[in-house]
Amino acid sequence: MLKMEEKSLKRKISHSQTSSKRFRDSGVESEIFCETPSCFSSAGTIKSINVKNFMCHKYAELVLSSGINFITGRNGTGKSAILSALVVGLGGRASDTNRGYSLKEFIKTDETSALIRIVINNKGFNAFQPEKYGNEITVQRTLSSSAGSQYKILSANGNVVSTKHDELQRLLLALNLQVDNPVAILTQDTARNFLHNTKAEDKYLFFLKATRLEHIESIYRRVLESYKNKKKEFAKRLKNLRSVEDTRDRLEVAQNELYWAHVSM
Repeated sequence: MLKMEEKSLKRKISHSQTSSKRFRDSGVESEIFCETPSCFSSAGTIKSINVKNFMCHKYAELVLSSGINFITGRNGTGKSAILSALVVGLGGRASDTNRGYSLKEFIKTDETSALIRIVINNKGFNAFQPEKYGNEITVQRTLSSSAGSQYKILSANGNVVSTKHDELQRLLLALNLQVDNPVAILTQDTARNFLHNTKAEDKYLFFLKATRLEHIESIYRRVLESYKNKKKEFAKRLKNLRSVEDTRDRLEVAQNELYWAHVSM
């Protein structure tokens, strides 16, 4: 009985095939475990993050697995910078990172621009336009100290498919990537404020953000505002049509009077 259990346990271990990779940059170390037979099996998983002149990193590349990833290192070595690069690179605002109020602040000191490249898996049933993008999508964002920021969304073969922020938003929505959701990405400052803040109102606002109810409410508001604007537009058109109709009626009356005037002469 014991030998059978040992054989069963060995089979389980051999099937899991746990793999490990490491990454180092500026004192930051990453330990990556992948316990699935095939990594990157679901669309929307982050495959790699590449940064240049971003915050404290001159250059760094982090290759991730679809399992659990740990990034460890001493204070000030750039662990949070990787998370900030993920948020900013996927269209987040500077304020979403709690690390600054302007994108210019993320450019490394004495540099004029920074680059973030994020490779996203696009395999699986929920892949985003696979016929256009292929098995992976690269989102590239360039930050400039003088020209703001620019996007490039590239297909698996390296072709630039779009440079528009709207396309990035559709991509994030389709792959369910929520860079502004505190449950998906919880920064140190947000966690600290949540734990130490005892106001029920603030916790409720956190709940709204975490459940996306705040986002849904904003969508409803935009839809309602759009409906009101359309209603005003149609009311104006109806008024113009009625005015044309009244003018046509007056014109018909005037023409009849003109005909009778010729008869009476």
